[in-house]
Amino acid sequence: MNGFAPFLKKEFTESKRTYRAAIMLIVMLFFGIIGPLAAKFLPQMLEMLMPDNISAEDMGVLNLFMRDPSALDAWAQYFNNMSQIGIMMIAIMFSGALASEAGKGTLIPLLARGLSRPAAVVAKFVCQASLWTLFYAAAAAVTWGLTSALFPAQGYLTPQLFFSHFGLWLFGIFVLALTLFMSAILKNVIMVLLSMVGSWFVMAVVTSVYPSSARYNPLTLSTSATNIAATNQPGFYLPAVLITAALAAASLLAAVFAFKKRAL
Repeated sequence: MNGFAPFLKKEFTESKRTYRAAIMLIVMLFFGIIGPLAAKFLPQMLEMLMPDNISAEDMGVLNLFMRDPSALDAWAQYFNNMSQIGIMMIAIMFSGALASEAGKGTLIPLLARGLSRPAAVVAKFVCQASLWTLFYAAAAAVTWGLTSALFPAQGYLTPQLFFSHFGLWLFGIFVLALTLFMSAILKNVIMVLLSMVGSWFVMAVVTSVYPSSARYNPLTLSTSATNIAATNQPGFYLPAVLITAALAAASLLAAVFAFKKRAL
């Protein structure tokens, strides 16, 4: 892969220059901060805002939200935000990784100097995966620190929690690889985003129609992160981990081969 280092430097420079890295960091740190705070103080805020003449039925619903919060609630908030908004954010931010550059012809001068197309694709993936990994770890560390401070008696560092983090992180890696593949074969960002939404929809429908397929579905690692952290059976989701890792590798390889044949 001739030219990997120059392409990688270019990707990190562009991520900094376009504020893509800064936006990712701010948003993900916000998720790390807001989760424990919402878990701790939301029940108190609801109680303060509750009217005096509330009905018994409404009171029963509110009691579901006003129960004593726990460390698991803080992690649930974090996983919900990261699995929904966070994953969608990285798909949107990197949807034009190859489609935009191919359309604008910005890679042609570099490729004309002898740098290879596979190096361009792999460098983009390595940059994206590095940013996702670094900022995800930072957000998780912030959540753990605040959760430990707000719920000191509960600690909540378990093997299941680490498995939840790994599963959600791996699903993010898969999304990045799949987005890169879609960007390599489709003409514009809108088409890439629509294809990603379609992929999510298909995975969700499969799980809905065939519930027993959940342990094999990559989407489960995102939607069930809280359940994984709360149970003692993380091994149940091991097939989903293996399949997700294989699909991520296959998507990256497919992106490399597809971009080699793409007209610029």
